[in-house]
Amino acid sequence: MAIKDATPERYTRSWWRLSRKYFEQHLMDSVTGVLSVSAAAYGLLQLKHRMVGTPFVFQAHGTSWGEINSKWKSRSPKAIITSVRNMLWLIKDIWAYSKFDAVVAVGDAVKSDLLKKPVSYVLPYRKIHLISNGINTKLFAPDDNSRYEMRTALGWTNDEQVIVSASRLHIQKGLHLGLNAFAKISQKNPKARYMIIGDGPERKNLERQVSELNISDKVLFTGEVERQNLPPYLRQEIYFYLQQLGLKVYH
Repeated sequence: MAIKDATPERYTRSWWRLSRKYFEQHLMDSVTGVLSVSAAAYGLLQLKHRMVGTPFVFQAHGTSWGEINSKWKSRSPKAIITSVRNMLWLIKDIWAYSKFDAVVAVGDAVKSDLLKKPVSYVLPYRKIHLISNGINTKLFAPDDNSRYEMRTALGWTNDEQVIVSASRLHIQKGLHLGLNAFAKISQKNPKARYMIIGDGPERKNLERQVSELNISDKVLFTGEVERQNLPPYLRQEIYFYLQQLGLKVYH
């Protein structure tokens, strides 16, 4: 549910304070466990001493330390400057990690970051558990009819070579590198198309880059797409690019 007077889509003092108040008034006496998706339940840690025997579990989708390293590796002045905020988050995270009974990493890279210093000083190995993100293979499955219908709606033919990226549009994801690579690909392959799924702070910069590279007619920004609506978009791909300050190609 939405917490009134809390800033939407951000973890703030008001969110932690107000969510703690709601939890204390309506849920505390009946809860059997607390799962914090990212930093969502940091505010509830102040109540932990009153909930003896109730497990507190943290689900880590990434780490502040990992994001700091990624921003420094990007060599982008803007990214390096904004890493200062991540350093402040790192202090909060290190404090919080020590309070949770278990920390679940959603992938090998996240687990690796959790095992590194300075996090390892407060988070013992025995508390870290790897549970990789799963996928609904019935929902995300090939469907030629769905593929054809979307291609028709987009004005694409069946023989066009479609590259797909699906991520938050953030400097850390390296999408600007993907566009540079695609510009070179499209020069040699006029049938190449690039579909970028997602939204974020880098969208305007990426759209400007597309214009400067003169590939506006070959690149499609879909904006944010809800997870349940993703399959028809992903079925367009012949190649999938997964970026993290670099370009990795999956076919």
